[in-house]
Amino acid sequence: MRIISSSPGKVILFGEHFVVKGCPAIATAINLRTKVILKPRNSWPSIIRSTALNASLKVTEDFRANGSNLLIHFIKALELLEEKGLFLKPFEAVISGDLPSAAGLGSSASSAASFISALSMYLGDELSRDELFLLTNELERLVHKNPSGIDSAIVVYGGTILYQKDKEFRRLVIEENKELPLLIACTRSKRNTGEVVQSVLDLAERRWDILRHVYKAAGTLVEKAMKLLEKGDVLSLGELMNLNQGLLYVIGVSSFELERVIFELRKSGCIGSKLTGAGRGGCVIALCADPDAVQNRLSNLAEKMFVANINAPGTEVKLMK
Repeated sequence: MRIISSSPGKVILFGEHFVVKGCPAIATAINLRTKVILKPRNSWPSIIRSTALNASLKVTEDFRANGSNLLIHFIKALELLEEKGLFLKPFEAVISGDLPSAAGLGSSASSAASFISALSMYLGDELSRDELFLLTNELERLVHKNPSGIDSAIVVYGGTILYQKDKEFRRLVIEENKELPLLIACTRSKRNTGEVVQSVLDLAERRWDILRHVYKAAGTLVEKAMKLLEKGDVLSLGELMNLNQGLLYVIGVSSFELERVIFELRKSGCIGSKLTGAGRGGCVIALCADPDAVQNRLSNLAEKMFVANINAPGTEVKLMK
């Protein structure tokens, strides 16, 4: 018996960082996914391995761990499922996929959702999407300290959503023939999402008399982008992406490398480009009339470039016998 679960990655199209203080944001699931294959073991300890991180962890029945600290947060999933009354059994789980880590594409939330959904099915409880979202966000708190919840929401539910902290998210309806391929450029710079988020919050607290206007502008921008996205108005969306990047620069989450990539993409004919996620490294997204052609011309611009489709399905889990 094997259980196979997968969850998409994500990009934040508009509103990252501002969402942490209650502004709306738009996120979409992309067709790059994390996969977890889970199978039984005859005895404890359980084993968790990540091929992407080249890391492994052994976990005893009483939650003692031996191995990589990169995977230590997955123990929280065992604790949460035991608190739900599930009887823990030994297992081996292998986490793999094509999502780069620490790049702003939701790899930690994607792996958490895939792991939790596979483990809960193995223990005899198929979680609802609402339950999976809550448990995934608990693991995200361990990784990112103060997550907005947007990553957990989009990888679990999929599609494209308007998200606002502590409110019901709104699913945006995009007609199939209006889906937008995005060019994604991953820089060589890694960063700690939790630290970046906290530094922006600290700046907002010190300079709220000035930055409250920036946050208000970010909220207005998202409201306009939502209507344009549903209509498929690519030209206007690209213009708003460029404006959103300017706001992100103001709050200090851009970098020389990100700005260089953004500038070259715009110079090559992209309609709009901006960082996605925490910033100070990670990825840039761009709307282009011909993203494949731009990727071929600028393949040396970033560590990795690829074209992704948006509006991908959320977490999926199945039992294989």
